[in-house]
Amino acid sequence: ASFNGCNSLSVVNIPASVTTIITPTFYNCSAAINVDANNTAYSSIDGVLFDKQQTSILHAPYSLSGYYNIPSTVTTIGYAVFYNCSELTSISIPENIKSLVSNVFNGCRKLNLIRSLASIPIEIYDELLKDIDIENCILQVPGGTIAAYKSATGWKNFKNIVEPVATNAASDITFNSATLNGVVSYIGAEPVTSYGFCWNTTGAPTVADSKIDKGATNVVSAFSNTIADLTEGTKYYVRAYVTDNFGTIYGNQVVFTTQSIPDDAGLIVGATNVCQDQDSLIYTVPVIKNASTYSWTL
Repeated sequence: ASFNGCNSLSVVNIPASVTTIITPTFYNCSAAINVDANNTAYSSIDGVLFDKQQTSILHAPYSLSGYYNIPSTVTTIGYAVFYNCSELTSISIPENIKSLVSNVFNGCRKLNLIRSLASIPIEIYDELLKDIDIENCILQVPGGTIAAYKSATGWKNFKNIVEPVATNAASDITFNSATLNGVVSYIGAEPVTSYGFCWNTTGAPTVADSKIDKGATNVVSAFSNTIADLTEGTKYYVRAYVTDNFGTIYGNQVVFTTQSIPDDAGLIVGATNVCQDQDSLIYTVPVIKNASTYSWTL
């Protein structure tokens, strides 16, 4: 552990020639890490050390402060990565993380906001929370998952679990339009810079898909928007979202299907001549697929 406890270092530069870094090398070290872009094994972003593909986060300097978004590419958080980051106040954990080791947040005593983007709670243990003020730290979770977090090991110990945004059922669905409905249900210290809906036809829509951006808001309230130019008889997936300086979090996914245009009526069979004293006529009308009402003019 050659840099263990080096609290006077500001930067460590890692050249392209380095191919192996032992796990505890930077344990409890204040230095920001700067990896040469030509290194084939490691990389760095804003002083934080990753593997080359940025799927594993390996070290964060304990000088890290304020809020930190773990990149969405990360699937593994290494041993004691955020150890003693005593000025870290907020962190966002991407949905691809599968588990958190017990000492990852040791010494992070100022954490007042954790945003978990996983729709299924990440596996954690009570030991992970020992330096977190679970009475006051806000745990933000995706829409529709609050019950799961309130019953999950570790997470259920948080006293303040909130869903910042929720998606409600679509309404007024026609052949080519629908009204989307949602609720901004929590606004924290970070202002909401944009909110709205995103949708696609494949599932789990994001703001990279079709979207309506309603701009900034500082109000907790329901909101709606009608979208048009949809395709008839098509299944759509919708999520409400909010974005702040900390990133984007989504509501639960809602599914709706636009109405289908009725088929042609086909051949109607019946009388072709009507006598003056006739008081009724009989016609045979084929079933018209997707039709809900019929109207006849004689």
